[in-house]
Amino acid sequence: MRFLPATILLTSFIGIAVFGVFGMYHGQAHAMDQNNCIAATAKGMDCPKEAGAVDFTAFHIDAYKGLSLATFGENVMKAFLLVSASLLFIGLAFFSPHLFKPPQLAFYRYQFRDSFSPPQKQQLTRWLALHENSPAAL
Repeated sequence: MRFLPATILLTSFIGIAVFGVFGMYHGQAHAMDQNNCIAATAKGMDCPKEAGAVDFTAFHIDAYKGLSLATFGENVMKAFLLVSASLLFIGLAFFSPHLFKPPQLAFYRYQFRDSFSPPQKQQLTRWLALHENSPAAL
């Protein structure tokens, strides 16, 4: 039951990491129109138009690395932690209902405590009964 959601989540993260680069525009109009380049938008500067292939590639790879570095404010982190904690609590309450039930008192155990004799006690009683002196018959 946990395998399927974990597999879907892992597949989605791998898919975003591998295929996220295709979100960038790689057409011929790249050098002509800066609005099509997600790297230029992310870095806040124009793409290197007259640079070589190495500089052009380094600029876009650096922008791609920068897209994965997310910085959040304090309020966003508090909201994220609150939502995560509430989802965890709801998940635990749903999938583990015995965690939140009041403990059941075990009065029934004390009801039969005198009638139960452990196997060792039974063996000892039997052994003593076998070795008991029978009344002497004359």
